[in-house]
Amino acid sequence: MGVASGWTSAQIQAMTTQFVASLETGDVADLTSSQVSWLTTKQIAALNTNDIALGLTTAQVQALTTAQAATLSSAQVAALSTANIAALESADLGVLRTSAIAGLTTAQMSVLTSAQLPGLSSAQISALTTANLANGLVSTAQAAALTTRQAAALSSAQVVALSTASLNAIGSADVAVLKTSAIAGLSSAQVGALSTNQVAALTSAQIGALSTANVATALTTAQVVALGSDQAAALTSRQVAALSTASVAALETVDLAALKSNVIASLTTGQVASLTSAQVIGLSTAQAGALTSAQVSSLSTASVAALETADLALLKTAGIAALSTAQVAAIGTAQIGALTTANIAGGLTTA
Repeated sequence: MGVASGWTSAQIQAMTTQFVASLETGDVADLTSSQVSWLTTKQIAALNTNDIALGLTTAQVQALTTAQAATLSSAQVAALSTANIAALESADLGVLRTSAIAGLTTAQMSVLTSAQLPGLSSAQISALTTANLANGLVSTAQAAALTTRQAAALSSAQVVALSTASLNAIGSADVAVLKTSAIAGLSSAQVGALSTNQVAALTSAQIGALSTANVATALTTAQVVALGSDQAAALTSRQVAALSTASVAALETVDLAALKSNVIASLTTGQVASLTSAQVIGLSTAQAGALTSAQVSSLSTASVAALETADLALLKTAGIAALSTAQVAAIGTAQIGALTTANIAGGLTTA
C-alpha cells in the first residue's frame, strides 16, 4: 500500500515537490485516479521519469486534467508507455508541448488513434518529425483522421515523408490545402497514388506546381480525366508537352478547350495526332489559329474533317500548305467554302 493511500485532496496537494520526486514507483502506482487529478501542476512537473515510465497506469493518465498534461516535460512524455500515450484524451494530447510532440518515438506515434489525432494543434503538427510521419503514421485511419487545419500545417518535407498509402488516405479537402511546394516535391510514386477524387480537388496553383517529370511518368489517364476545366487551364506548356499521347487523348473536350492557345501550340506532333475528332471540334478559334504547320500536318484525316469551318479558315497559310493530299481530300465542301482567298492562294497546293 502506497504512502499516500487514503489521503484527501488537501493532503495530496500539501505534498512538497521534493516529497513527490522521492516517491517510489509503487507509491505512484497506488495513487487513485482521483488523487492523480488532485496533483498540482508543480507536483506533476516533479514526478521523475522512472515513476512515469513504470508507475503511472492508463487509468491515472486518463485522469490527468488538461492543465496537468500541459505541464508534462518532453522527458516525461517520452517516458510514457505506448499504452499510456494511447490513453491520453484528445484534449490532453492537444496541450502537450511542441518539443514533447517532436520527441515522440515511432512506437508512441504509431499508437495514436484516429480519435486522438484531431486534437493536435497546427503547431504540434508542424513539430512532428519526418521520421515519425514516414514510419509512425502508417495506418490509413491515422492519415484519414487529419483535419483540414492540420493538413495545411504540414511542411513540404513532412508531406514528402508520407507513404503512398498515407497520402492516398488523406481527405480530398485536406489535399487541396497542402502547400504548393509540397505538391512540387511529391515523388512519382506519391503522385501516382493520388485518387481521382484527390486530383479533382487540387487547386489551380497546385496543378501548376506539379513537376513535368511527374506529369510525364506518374499521372495516369484516369487522373487526367479527373481534371476540371479550371485545372486544365492552369497547366503550363511544359506540363502539357510532358503528357503521354494516351493522356492527351483522354482529356475531356471541355478541358482541352480550356488550354491556353500558347499551350496548344506546345503540343507535340504525336500528341496532336492522338486528338480525337470530338476534341478537335471542341477547339476554340483561337486555339485552332495557334496550331503550327507541323501540328496541322499531324492531324488525322478524321480530325481535319472535324475542324469547324471557322477554325479551318483561321489556319495559317503555312498550315494550309502543310496539309497532305489525304488531309485535303478529307475537307468537306462547307469547309472549302470557308477558306479565305489568302488560304487558297498561298496555302493550297496542286499536289
